[in-house]
Amino acid sequence: MKTASRLLLALLLVVLAAGTLSAQEIVAEGKYQPSANSGAGSPHRHWILTTGRSGGYLLRSEIQSAADGIRVVQLEEMNDRFVPTSIGYELYLKNHTEPDVVVSCTFAHNSITCDGKSEKGKAKQSRPYRPKGPFLLAVRHLSRFDFAWLAAGALNMYLQDSGKPSIRTIHLTGGAALELTDDISIAALQGVMTPNQKFTAIRPESYTEWEFISDDADKEAITAAGTEEIQLDGTKVSTRHYLLISGDVTIHFWLAQPGLLVKVSAGEGVDYVLTNYRQHRKLIAEVDVETPARSPDDQLK
Repeated sequence: MKTASRLLLALLLVVLAAGTLSAQEIVAEGKYQPSANSGAGSPHRHWILTTGRSGGYLLRSEIQSAADGIRVVQLEEMNDRFVPTSIGYELYLKNHTEPDVVVSCTFAHNSITCDGKSEKGKAKQSRPYRPKGPFLLAVRHLSRFDFAWLAAGALNMYLQDSGKPSIRTIHLTGGAALELTDDISIAALQGVMTPNQKFTAIRPESYTEWEFISDDADKEAITAAGTEEIQLDGTKVSTRHYLLISGDVTIHFWLAQPGLLVKVSAGEGVDYVLTNYRQHRKLIAEVDVETPARSPDDQLK
């Protein structure tokens, strides 16, 4: 099974929530509901899309679980076709109001550069990494992330660069990304320890080098399968259907204009469906526009 299918299956128990936003205009909000039973104690999920700082959109989705109190916020800046121009993560350990780790990756001039910070201070910026065509960027060993938005971004990147018929997955580690995953793992272990148990973490004293890991042979081919109508909260919306072939697994994606993901399916009931969708600016033609009654900050309290 190739990388994209592993990422999708790993996300069946991962859910999203919304956090505090600046006073930017809300464009849309919703959540991706997994079809599989997520079980008790699953994280709450909700995403909010606002206007970008200089055009386009800013996504904020938060993964939060009452089990350990850890929050991971995924931030994406996108153009008006939902192609990501940056992806970042903020880690908030239990009861912390300021991020303990920040990772930020910018896509510009056909390259990826990442920086961030943690308790070790500011991380040195990575050397530019030049991807070979459309890509899905994922922090290595990070289970708390928003697959639906990452996948939609990669697909929209592919559609913008139609000369490349496949998508690669790039795993990010080292630098502040390693601090992000280490802090989550340590906090999760401490959360299940008894008072009599002791735990000592062995970690590098300083930052390690950033690494971008991508197997050129591990490419997921994209095929267009036409247009279809999909039910979105009881409303039929027109979507473009794409197949991502990953080894012996085929993943189906349905995108509504101008690039908003409505549904993901890997077969056998492994689905993510957009639910509780509300738009405050016209995105999906068939869905009515609502006027938000409160500010973005009040919406998320």
